[in-house]
Amino acid sequence: MLGLARDYNHLAGYYAPEVLSSRALTDHGEAADLAIRLKKQQRMLTVPLDAVYKIETRLAGKDQGYSSSRSSRILQIDATGSRWAPRSSRATLRPN
Repeated sequence: MLGLARDYNHLAGYYAPEVLSSRALTDHGEAADLAIRLKKQQRMLTVPLDAVYKIETRLAGKDQGYSSSRSSRILQIDATGSRWAPRSSRATLRPN
């Protein structure tokens, strides 16, 4: 069960088309830092994002487990491939 939850380098295969790629930056068993490239789409706007998440996965019993994740950085990727971060939490995403 945890093998699938901790298969960090292959998340794109499980969560396509929203997850484009993923890789573990650090992996300490129950805790890991992941770099994930996402494609967020709303109506006519598609926004690519690079995000770093802190993930925890644990067993909660013999055949049950859980995971929690929290983003630690999210950057938008513009049409030139440059990354930028909003200046405030109220900033809106720029269309490509």
